[in-house]
Amino acid sequence: MIGTALADEGSPRSRPELFTAKKTDLFTSFRDRLADHFKIPAQNIRFWILNARENKTRRPGTLIRDEDLELLLGTIRRKKAGSQADLCLYLKLLPESTRRGIAAPPPNQRLLSFKYFNAEEQTITGAFKVLVDVELAISHLCDIICKRMRWPHKMQLRL
Repeated sequence: MIGTALADEGSPRSRPELFTAKKTDLFTSFRDRLADHFKIPAQNIRFWILNARENKTRRPGTLIRDEDLELLLGTIRRKKAGSQADLCLYLKLLPESTRRGIAAPPPNQRLLSFKYFNAEEQTITGAFKVLVDVELAISHLCDIICKRMRWPHKMQLRL
């Protein structure tokens, strides 16, 4: 299963789409094929390599940068996906505000995914993604989480 652990496999929208490609295909050709399939401009999407985690889930981890677009898919998998047998990707549609002139986040930023699980109610009430600097202090991360969840500022969190 690709994506977050929030997916309901019974829903067609939650099932990941699988695309096959040759290792010798250029990444730009693959990107253009997906853009055509989803009917979105190729310049408005970014791809992240999904990293396997210890708990058997996958999360976006490594951005495929603009300078990597002319590489072969096999080269990208070998250089960026490490020991993974398959190249599993997360397609992110850029927000309208970032489409003009901003190609990609700086290399020192990472995409983090969050979800809030209410143990008492057994519900997930918040799920979001945010780009953060790799050197960001945990206290700043708590501020970001509180703001996105509309919780009181300086609320104590257990991460």
